[in-house]
Amino acid sequence: MNKLKMQLDNRETGFTIIEIMVALAIGALLIGGIIQVFISFKQTEKVAGALSRIQESSRLVNDIFMSDSRHIGFVGCLDPHEAGTGVSVIYKDAPPYITNFRDNSLNGWDITAHSWGDAATIDLGDIDNDANKNAILHSDVFRAQFLSQTSIPLNSDMSSKSDDIELSNNIFGLKDGSIASVGSCDFIDVFKVSGVVAGSPVTISHGDSTNTSTELGAAYSSEDLVRIFLSNTYFVGKSGRKNNSGDEIFALYRRDVNGDIEEIVEGVENMQILYGQEIAVDNNTSNNTIRYVNASDTDIKWEDVTVIKIALLLASSDRVLTTDDTSTYQLLDRTITQATTPLAYPNDRRLRRVVNMNINIRNRRVVK
Repeated sequence: MNKLKMQLDNRETGFTIIEIMVALAIGALLIGGIIQVFISFKQTEKVAGALSRIQESSRLVNDIFMSDSRHIGFVGCLDPHEAGTGVSVIYKDAPPYITNFRDNSLNGWDITAHSWGDAATIDLGDIDNDANKNAILHSDVFRAQFLSQTSIPLNSDMSSKSDDIELSNNIFGLKDGSIASVGSCDFIDVFKVSGVVAGSPVTISHGDSTNTSTELGAAYSSEDLVRIFLSNTYFVGKSGRKNNSGDEIFALYRRDVNGDIEEIVEGVENMQILYGQEIAVDNNTSNNTIRYVNASDTDIKWEDVTVIKIALLLASSDRVLTTDDTSTYQLLDRTITQATTPLAYPNDRRLRRVVNMNINIRNRRVVK
């Protein structure tokens, strides 16, 4: 009897249905938690990646704008305010904004209509010859003009004003049609290259096929320098690309002096600019005041602008947010929302950030 009782007591009873159900419920909760953590991690990773790319784009734009804007009006050692000095533009059919280089080394525009482009003063063509990819409305445009900091001295003295220019090398890659300058601390000629003969030295021609005269302003010496002329215009336009969700991608573009347009940074949706015009009170420049205005201000004097404030709205390429972006973005004196207004950004789930820059122009002196 005792033996039978012991056998009955040692039987394996197993799990009950309730215990199994409880175990399954706990397992489901754990698996659900793990899945939720994984989803949250992937979402965080997507947002962090998008933010990182926006930050990288902002650094790139900042470097480009800082470099160009600080050099606005740079003409080497020449001081355009000094009597007896100057810049002469002799190449044929040069647009007014180049012939009057000093007053137009900086220009800007508020774009409010599709017919904004005046070729005589702005000279911006369609991107890739596509009229749908021009500068977008209600985003600003600005142009910076200057001579390159890199220079090369003449290889030998010119015996006359019409002599070809000889250089030890062609570091600029000058060719027929290139726009260059030659000059001293007193006078500079901006001309269009009419011919290049490779060799030692390299011979640069400035004939009347591309210039108004075969003569430069002076017979320059081996102490004088050749530079290239730079005219860069920046604007926001449509890239013609779309992301996987079908959202249109915008970009920042640059047009150079030859009319070539290239995409600089993807994801720039809007650019707003305020120009700090320095007002001279007396002959002491330390007493000058600055007023900030839009490009459309009728009283702006471009040659007296010494500070530029730029604000950009940058967006991620893909949708990374879980809900639609309904934020309000302040770009200087302009407010951008998702509402149907002139300043509206697309209705989507892309990440956006505002980038602000304050840039001082080094080559300006405003006196009364």
